[in-house]
Amino acid sequence: MTVDAPKRLDSPRPPPPVAGELRKRILVVDDEATILQVITQAMEFKGYAVRPATEAQEALRLFREEGDFDVVITDLVLPGISGIELLDEFKKLDPTCEVLVLTGFGSSDKAVEALRRGAYDYLKKPTNIDELFIAVEKAIEKKKLTLENLNYRMRLERLVEERSQELLKTQKFLHSVLEASTEYFIVASDAEGKISLFNSGAERLFGYQREEVRGKKAILFFSGKEDGNLSHQGSPLLEKSMIDEAHNVVTREGREITVSLTIMPILSEGGQTAGYIWMGKDITEQLLMQAKLRDYALNLEKLVAERTGEIQERHRELEETLHQLNSTQTQLLQSDKMATIGQLAAGVAHEINNPIGFINSNLSTLKKYLLNIKDYCRAADRVLDEGSAEAVEALRQLKKFKKIDFIMDDVSSVIEESIEGTDRVKTIVQDLKDFSHQDHGKMVEYDLNRCVKSTLNIVSNELKYKAEIIQELGQLPLVKCYPQQLNQVIMNLLVNAAHAIEGRGTITVRTYAEAEEAVIEISDTGIGISQDHLKKIFEPFFTTKETGKGTGLGLSVSYGIVSRHGGQILVESRVGRGTTFWVRLPRRGPDAGSSETQEATLAEMA
Repeated sequence: MTVDAPKRLDSPRPPPPVAGELRKRILVVDDEATILQVITQAMEFKGYAVRPATEAQEALRLFREEGDFDVVITDLVLPGISGIELLDEFKKLDPTCEVLVLTGFGSSDKAVEALRRGAYDYLKKPTNIDELFIAVEKAIEKKKLTLENLNYRMRLERLVEERSQELLKTQKFLHSVLEASTEYFIVASDAEGKISLFNSGAERLFGYQREEVRGKKAILFFSGKEDGNLSHQGSPLLEKSMIDEAHNVVTREGREITVSLTIMPILSEGGQTAGYIWMGKDITEQLLMQAKLRDYALNLEKLVAERTGEIQERHRELEETLHQLNSTQTQLLQSDKMATIGQLAAGVAHEINNPIGFINSNLSTLKKYLLNIKDYCRAADRVLDEGSAEAVEALRQLKKFKKIDFIMDDVSSVIEESIEGTDRVKTIVQDLKDFSHQDHGKMVEYDLNRCVKSTLNIVSNELKYKAEIIQELGQLPLVKCYPQQLNQVIMNLLVNAAHAIEGRGTITVRTYAEAEEAVIEISDTGIGISQDHLKKIFEPFFTTKETGKGTGLGLSVSYGIVSRHGGQILVESRVGRGTTFWVRLPRRGPDAGSSETQEATLAEMA
């Protein structure tokens, strides 16, 4: 058997493999010493580390003991064991190792069988060395692609597992929120109205256990609706969304009550209605009080027309009843419904409630003003009809008694105060909307000072009782980022700072630019973090807070978000003095070399 000699023997020896690439180790198996020597020398000339073996058992021993061979070149015909069997053994020991088989004349069937068993390619003897070089390079490239694919699959599996855990935690949290709502009933159904979720508030209101109603139509609870009649009487309820509409429902005991009902459709990815969320509360007592108020108003109008002398007493009764109604409505608005969606939402509800309170008060004042003006206008009509001096004097006294001049002066300020209150509510709601809105698929250039201000508005109620907030916001360049994810980072750091303060302290928020980076610095005067704990604070589920106050995921998630933005999150702390966190973000986003992978990962999170 002859072997073609390698070409360009005068070429310089190639440099050693670059760190991080494959080891470029080759195992050559052939019982013909001449061929074995020529192939070994040729491969070494190309810069490969070669281990030769003349027998199959020797080759298996080398493979088991040394391993890390990228390519095996083996003859198909060997003493003691066939090349096919040797191929099977190599593939069992390392499935990623690529095997090239050498076959003599008339061995094509064996070569084809070797390919079926996992060989990368086969070459006929005598072997052309240039062809062998090309085959080895392609085999190594295939192994490299195989390993990259395996690594990608492993990273993908880890990512899927992490996201699955996050989704599971979110599901548990939402379930606890739904179950904690006892004043409001929450029912979920499919597109046909069949119940799939029935929270504890619904059990309390309707008197059914969730096992009893699962799979039945939610329409059964509504007065006059019967099973199977959904397409006729029940369809208007499901044809469109509704918000706070009054409907009569029937409890298990047959008692008919009135609820304020909200129905929102659940849309599939294709935009089709996949189900409905039914939410509401019992407003029977509230409606009774409103009906009583209407009765009082009608009686008052009649008595004013018939007996002017009794108007003051009747007006006092109306004011008392109106005060009772306003008190009841205020209690309902300030109820604990927002507490079920967490401490953050409770703070926002508290901030919104203040301007709503004085808007409600101003509306009550305007209503009283309107009643006085109506009385004055009726008296003026009588003056026009009678034209007597006594009627004119009575009108003048009524104007003074009803304080018409004061009302005309005060009504503008009352309206202006109400508008100011609505602007405050609008600002809070817009900040909450911006904070909770999902990021889009691509990064945007954004002002991080907006993130800081919006987040401070959202968590202000969490912070203001624990610390004085000092803001030192400098000029920042626009940063390529996902703003809502950075809002989450800032919120975690601010809430952690508040929890670290015993009594009352100070939280300082600074922003400034350094070179091509934007920096957010958050400092507190809390109890600090020990050096042992500093090494672990970014580990998932690590927390020093008491049970029920922290999950140990806030800093871990924040670290991941900042890292995937190509930035850094640094910390310095002294026990008893306080802690400082720095979030450093590159202005142009992740590095160019890794931006495609990082943006894809961040987009999935968004």
